[in-house]
Amino acid sequence: MKKRKISIALLSVIALSVSITVASTTLKVYADSESVSAVEQIDNDTLILDSQQIAEAFDIQISQPRLIEYLVKAGDTVETVANTYAIKVSTITVSNGISANTALQEGQSLVFPSIDGIAYKIKDGENLWDLASLYKIDFYDLLEINNLGSPDKLKLGQKIILPGVEALKTEAKAESKKADVKASSKTVSRGGIWPVSGSVTSRYGARWGKQHEGIDIAVSTGTNVKAYADGKVTYSGWQSGYGNVVIISHSNGLQTYYGHNSKLLVKDGQRVSVGDIIAKSGNTGRSTGPHVHFEVRKNGAPVNPFSYLR
Repeated sequence: MKKRKISIALLSVIALSVSITVASTTLKVYADSESVSAVEQIDNDTLILDSQQIAEAFDIQISQPRLIEYLVKAGDTVETVANTYAIKVSTITVSNGISANTALQEGQSLVFPSIDGIAYKIKDGENLWDLASLYKIDFYDLLEINNLGSPDKLKLGQKIILPGVEALKTEAKAESKKADVKASSKTVSRGGIWPVSGSVTSRYGARWGKQHEGIDIAVSTGTNVKAYADGKVTYSGWQSGYGNVVIISHSNGLQTYYGHNSKLLVKDGQRVSVGDIIAKSGNTGRSTGPHVHFEVRKNGAPVNPFSYLR
């Protein structure tokens, strides 16, 4: 992959990712918890710069969005606080259940995100996928902005950032029930479980100029790999690229793939139940480190696993 250095004067942002245009080329800048980490050329080929090149080219520091707890000082108003942090007034009002005209009291605690959006408290039965769908937020952005390696780490009562949101909507739980009825023919009501618990290190979609047909979940070698749902093992063995792989057929035309295992614990034709341990994770096949490659196929065609996970 060709690397090149791009020079621009200064880019000031407080966000996880932003789009910029340099010489008629649209680029997306990503940030990790400390600084800019990659630049992707959206329209054509992927362009990646290492951290040192990026620091020199952009001369910027992008902060990971975070929740701020602010103690009101004498004379503060909602507007002055919003101006101090360069965020919208709605970011503070919606996050704290107050109005723009609310008289703030000295010592009062306000919680709001460092970017435009709202601080949202997770309610019983809600999950990240439903919230992303309800508020029309990219699911992966929601994961990254909240520094969640895996959606199953979400806890009841936990506060997360919903970027760009200016008003609360109907509870995601109620909306998801309606969506499940409409989508029942193409999903398992997102009833499948995660095969392992770990950080998602590679997403479904375009990667290095090719289509990545699943997600990669980083775990140490020997971690128990569990069946996504009830089904029948259609293949358990070695397959080029996947290494030691297990393939399970489920209802509704779904198949799940579990790749790069160090040890396989099931055989062809074996019936399994959701949560059964089917393999031990590893680093076999075309792999750059210990992880589980998890793939979902619908009628033989790869689909985004996040659409089918709880």
